Amino acid sequence: MSERAFRYFKNQNHSRTGMPIVAFRKKIILKATPYKVNKSSYLKPGSKVYKSHKEDLLFDNMFEIILAEDYEDNAGYRDQERAVSNLKQRQSFL
Repeated sequence: MSERAFRYFKNQNHSRTGMPIVAFRKKIILKATPYKVNKSSYLKPGSKVYKSHKEDLLFDNMFEIILAEDYEDNAGYRDQERAVSNLKQRQSFL
């Protein structure tokens, strides 16, 4: 979470070096709520993943973000913002 945006990364290492999986402007986020998942419906008893317990924490850290606007309306926001700033730079150069 930054001053203007919420960014979600694949893992902690990617948060320092990689691109986010998804990013939203904070202005369009209405609320974020914890999301409960029934682990037993996803993990089969006796499976390798079930025995390793690696996925247990992933299910505990799930959340849902409610947006004020559709994601499609905001997906190209950065490109639009960049185009406007480039246009302003070109006009000031002329």
